[in-house]
Amino acid sequence: MPAIYLAQARQLARGRTLGADGLPVDAVAVVGDSQVGTPSSTGRQNVFMAGLRYNF
Repeated sequence: MPAIYLAQARQLARGRTLGADGLPVDAVAVVGDSQVGTPSSTGRQNVFMAGLRYNF
């Protein structure tokens, strides 16, 4: 039986946070594990995903 799924995430980031070296940096949006390697160049990020699963 097939299954269709959709997922959407939105994040807004503002202000400053601590970087990996412990120094303050501007906050950027990073949505979920699927986007860890590609943070937004701004404080906003939207992610949309769709999938189809079929069991035989």
